[in-house]
Amino acid sequence: LSRPSSVNGQRLSQAVVNFAEKKRLADSYLKAAQVAGRRAAGEGKSLGASSRSPSRNAVLERLRNPAFDDRLSAPVPRQRPARWPPPAARMERLVCEVASPAVRLEPPSELVEVPAKLSVQAVEELFVAKVPGVRDFLFRGKEGEYSLEYIKRAYESGLRAFEDTDLHNHFMWLLRLVVHYGSEDRPDAAKYLQEVAEAFLDCQAVQARVIQRAGFMILGVGKDFRGLLLELVAEYKQLALKMLAYEKCVELGGPDEEKDPTHYE
Repeated sequence: LSRPSSVNGQRLSQAVVNFAEKKRLADSYLKAAQVAGRRAAGEGKSLGASSRSPSRNAVLERLRNPAFDDRLSAPVPRQRPARWPPPAARMERLVCEVASPAVRLEPPSELVEVPAKLSVQAVEELFVAKVPGVRDFLFRGKEGEYSLEYIKRAYESGLRAFEDTDLHNHFMWLLRLVVHYGSEDRPDAAKYLQEVAEAFLDCQAVQARVIQRAGFMILGVGKDFRGLLLELVAEYKQLALKMLAYEKCVELGGPDEEKDPTHYE
């Protein structure tokens, strides 16, 4: 069979809509007839009359009416969805609410302490065995600054950028959780270790995000629809801040990769 054209497809879809509408009309009249029949049967019993009362016959006669047949045979007009732009006031309230601090991701729940069970040498051997070429990974492409050294330091004492903050232990324990998971050679262990090793090619903010994502995947912590929506809003807020920071750098004569802070925003 040849592939139907777009015109035939439109005719077919319209025929399906017509059939569905006609079936709905027939079902509604049939239901009305059944209700009237039961009501008439009750009236007939109370009056001693037969179950074929005039009211039921009237409904049956209505079903035989030619006007009803004409309505079934008539094509159903297409209904186009109305496109109403949102009112300006409502849109302004929505933007203000989304941009406010009230719409944000909740801080991560406190984890149970994960002690360092492996030595620094064991951590290095684990990444070398699971991540190909990890010995040559350079932090931000800087010669002589190997990412593996930063990984071992973060496993032992956490990420330096988050010292003296509430998130310091959070990220350190999650990293240890990922490393211990990999040392036990559990499912997808190599993938999580690869993601963490590649994250240490970049700044500590990227490292923290990847560590948290891998740790939460291991813990089986997921987000519902509201959580995913808040995460999307948070990403757009970060993008807006980065755009504003770039504009400020341009006003100051930049951007300058050497003089501008890594995360000016």
